[in-house]
Amino acid sequence: MDKFLLEMFTVVVETRRVTNAAKLLNLTQPAVSHQIRRLEAYFGVPLLTRNPQGAMPTPAGEILYRHAKEILSQYDRMEREIDDLTHADELETVIGATPTAGNFALPCSLWTFKDRFPKANIRLEVSSCSELSDRVLDGTVHMAVIEGPVSERVTSVVGVKCRAIAGDYLVIVTPAKGPWDKGRLTLEALTSVPLILPGKGMGMRVVFEETLQSYGLNVKDLHVKTQLGGLEGMKAALETHGGVLLCTRMAVQNELRRGALKDITPEGLTMPLPFHLVCREEQLQPIARRFVRFIAAPEELESCWTT
Repeated sequence: MDKFLLEMFTVVVETRRVTNAAKLLNLTQPAVSHQIRRLEAYFGVPLLTRNPQGAMPTPAGEILYRHAKEILSQYDRMEREIDDLTHADELETVIGATPTAGNFALPCSLWTFKDRFPKANIRLEVSSCSELSDRVLDGTVHMAVIEGPVSERVTSVVGVKCRAIAGDYLVIVTPAKGPWDKGRLTLEALTSVPLILPGKGMGMRVVFEETLQSYGLNVKDLHVKTQLGGLEGMKAALETHGGVLLCTRMAVQNELRRGALKDITPEGLTMPLPFHLVCREEQLQPIARRFVRFIAAPEELESCWTT
């Protein structure tokens, strides 16, 4: 039995959905289901049962899950000892990220990873989607976490891998007790409120424009006050001048929790923003490969404000 089967089984148990596990593992649902059947044939007992809560481990599945976690932890220790012997951790891994992932998700994930692999030499750089795409291609970053769709000019390059690893979603927010704090907007009202948008080419802008098109609208139909490239600048403009802001939930989760901002996204307007890991996987150093596996784990790439 190989390590991947154990990792796959733990992901299924932790997500409780074969479909969710398949997305995280960059596999099809039938492929994951087939591997579960392989495991059940190997042990000769059912490992999962389906109920309204999802795919739940049977008593045998609980035993497998518990031991699988222990085995995978031992595997981590083995890798750390080999790294110490070969000085693999002395090689720097440069990770690029677009603003939401780089400022709100990856920092806490990197902290957790460094707890497991304290000698890992990792540097995080935040930049735009287009710049990161170029840097993956020219090799100046080893991998990039990019929010939103990834250009075909990158994904079509031989040797470049692109996999969905997590995600956020877009919200429309306004200062609490401000002039636009009157409850959820309607789509019609969205066309008239003073709106702060991310700059053209940003992943969340692309997702927003595609969502508008599905409702027969475009940016020209909106009352756009300003377009900015940085999340902090957008939040500062909102705080100073009011209006409403399109951004990722991760970027304003703390303000929403404190009650400084209010989510007024129109009912039924869902705008998922996927995160993609882009890299030349075959060229990655061992510690970089390990980080790829780490951030593909369920709920690993989450906002620092979720706890």
